[in-house]
Amino acid sequence: MSDTSARWFVIRLSPDLATGELLNIGVGIIYNKQVFTKIIPNTKPFELLYGDHVKENLSFLLDLLKSSRDSFSALKSISPHLSFSSLNFVAGDSVEGILDRLYKSMIQIDRNLNN
Repeated sequence: MSDTSARWFVIRLSPDLATGELLNIGVGIIYNKQVFTKIIPNTKPFELLYGDHVKENLSFLLDLLKSSRDSFSALKSISPHLSFSSLNFVAGDSVEGILDRLYKSMIQIDRNLNN
């Protein structure tokens, strides 16, 4: 039985706005009017792709994402380098369980790098 139903979204990063490349870096849900997110834990995948010079700026951006829980609209205004999928319905036993399940299925860039 699913005790928790919410709306979920994917958080995407465009490292270079000119190219339009999008990388899934996290997932979020809106439950009881509060935003909960699960974001890649560090910048390691981006350092492997783009070099060490990206670490400081991306660390700052990830920290902002992880600390923003006010509202979905506040989350969307953090940076033009971030975009969000449309909201979809999801259900599960808990907020954490839903986030873990969505993260494992949607965030390819973190696989086998931080385990």
